Amino acid sequence: MKIIKISEAESFFNQPGIIGKNIYENPKINIVHLELEPGTYLEPHPMPMPVLFYVLEGTGILTIDGKKYEINQDCGLECPKNLLRFWSNEKNEKLRVLVIKMNE
Repeated sequence: MKIIKISEAESFFNQPGIIGKNIYENPKINIVHLELEPGTYLEPHPMPMPVLFYVLEGTGILTIDGKKYEINQDCGLECPKNLLRFWSNEKNEKLRVLVIKMNE
């Protein structure tokens, strides 16, 4: 058994106002903690696997193939593989998201 602490996880993605930390990985899933400061956004990108996004804190805009979804704390959204997607934080509070990548 292993206790996972986000504060101790190594950052793999770090741009001004956005930090991504890989907090768990095995052959079936990869779990990432994503944190966006107010006014920041990720560049659009596709993923070759289905992904479940779950908002831990704040409210963000998840854009999938041009359609915008406002996702609030304690809510999630499943995104099929290979669709162009990105997060933006248009609010005045931090946005924290769990990104659960399901390897096929």
